[in-house]
Amino acid sequence: MLGICLRQKGMLKEAIFQLEEANRLFGNSPYALGDLGNAYAASGEKAKAMEVISTLKEFLSRGYTVNFEIALTCLGFGDKDKAFEWLGKAGDDQNEIIDLKFANIKTDPRWDSLRLDPRFKLLLKKLRLE
Repeated sequence: MLGICLRQKGMLKEAIFQLEEANRLFGNSPYALGDLGNAYAASGEKAKAMEVISTLKEFLSRGYTVNFEIALTCLGFGDKDKAFEWLGKAGDDQNEIIDLKFANIKTDPRWDSLRLDPRFKLLLKKLRLE
């Protein structure tokens, strides 16, 4: 959570340090990678962010539900279209619809840049959150 807070404050170097440490402590869990990929992308570390996306896609091919994390990384690049695409895929996966990571999507500041886009309301309906 500290890394996420630092990212929100724009303290990217510090956020990356904390998020890398969290990823290490979580044993390279795919669910800890989305915020790290987002921070890499936002800080201009494109190659590292793309590596995170590649790793997440590998997890996806093995049955993990990591569309949310891929969307979060895409959002770090400022790519709203890709973020919506991956969030939409997450909404198609019944396992992720009930996943707690979506419970706060309406208020989670990581998604602020998407809220005014009309696709956000459609996404909330798809996720049964509105």
